[in-house]
This record gives sequence, C-alpha cells and structure tokens, in this order.
Amino acid sequence: KAGALLLARRSETLRRAGGANHWRVIWFAGITEGGSSGSPLINNSRHIIGQLHGGDASCDSLNFPDWYGKFSVSWNNSTNPKRRLSDWLDPNNTGATILDGCSNLVNFTNQIVTTDTSCGNINVQNVTVTNPAKLTLKAAGKVNITSGFQVKPGAKLEIIKIK
Repeated sequence: KAGALLLARRSETLRRAGGANHWRVIWFAGITEGGSSGSPLINNSRHIIGQLHGGDASCDSLNFPDWYGKFSVSWNNSTNPKRRLSDWLDPNNTGATILDGCSNLVNFTNQIVTTDTSCGNINVQNVTVTNPAKLTLKAAGKVNITSGFQVKPGAKLEIIKIK
C-alpha cells in the first residue's frame, strides 16, 4: 500500500536502453510499502505522470529511491494490447492526452476511510467529510490539516497517533 499524501523531494529520469523511461523519487514525507505497485505518481497539476514499478524506500531507508514508470512511455510502449495503457484508458482512440478531474474536493459519503502512514506526517487539504462518514487518519508524525477541510454535522474525524 502507498503511504498517504506523499510528496516528492527530487525527481530524476533513469537512463536505460531506449532512453529515459522512469522517474526516480526520493520522499520527504511518507513512503511506499509492499503492495503499492501500480500506485500513481501525481504532478502539481494533479495529473498522473507515472506508476510505481518498485524501489527501496522504507521506514528504515527513507533516503532510498522508488522508481515510477513514465506514464507517457507506458501509453504506447508495447506490442501487447494488454500491456499498453492506451488500450485500457482510451479504448475509442479519442487521442485525448490529458483528462482533468472533476472537483477540488474529495467527498466521503457513507464510508469509513482510513489512511495509515507508519513513519511520517500526513498533510490534509481540500477534503469534505459528510454525514454519516468517518475519516480516520493514523500517523507516526504530525497530522497537518490546512485549507479546504470540512467535517459536516454528523460526520466523524478520528486522528490516531502511532507509537
């Protein structure tokens, strides 16, 4: 699983046969964990630019890199349709290269959402929790709640400090 709300400190390309095809990411808040493969790398415009292929980052190895395959390379970089993202994400061949999300807010309705990062801080912004939802945040470090955060009447917010 991927740690919550991760931010890249440094991003570089990995040079392999065929050119630059991966992003090298060193985290300054949170890490990825086993089972995170395929999780997205998101840029400042909230667009997916990579998918996790692997890496060495862990709670004990915070300065080790993770490697994300470049979304732009994975789009058409296979002769096998099952391995090309374009066949899955643009099956009608519309030619769209960017698809913006539909909202700045994440709305949790009738569900319990838990995010758990065992070795870092959690930064939360632009989240609305509506009744009867419950949002649980578990962190070893600080939970920083900033702009655009709302807990509607009847909804619940739980913050748990991990030791």
